[in-house]
Amino acid sequence: MYSFLLQVQFVDGSLYEKEVAHLKGKTFKNSTEFLQLVAWVFAKRSKSECKTSNQVLNRYIETIKRIDDNLPLKLREEFDKVLFDLMKVRNDDSSYRSFSFCKHSFTNKNFDYQVLEDYLLNPTIDYIGLAKNK
Repeated sequence: MYSFLLQVQFVDGSLYEKEVAHLKGKTFKNSTEFLQLVAWVFAKRSKSECKTSNQVLNRYIETIKRIDDNLPLKLREEFDKVLFDLMKVRNDDSSYRSFSFCKHSFTNKNFDYQVLEDYLLNPTIDYIGLAKNK
């Protein structure tokens, strides 16, 4: 009987539903665009000056907009800070452009690199709990 049930699930496609859903969730965070964004965000940690073209900034903006439900809420909130700053810098016509999301300050709530690092290095952390306990 169990063998028959497996055959039916295989034929109708339901046998691997959980695995497919799991892989779809990982598709975005393993995409080239997201990995480039993460590398760029970490690079800004040491140099906040913007020497990047608006075309590249637009790609980062589009990638952040695609984050949606692909990442935990706490991490989305951190990338919202980057998005706001990207749009501000992209629209700045001055000769010196600089990002503020990456600057360390006791008075400003800037990008929390620890949240991103924990997400990338510790996939077993309960991020739903982190999002609830801001």
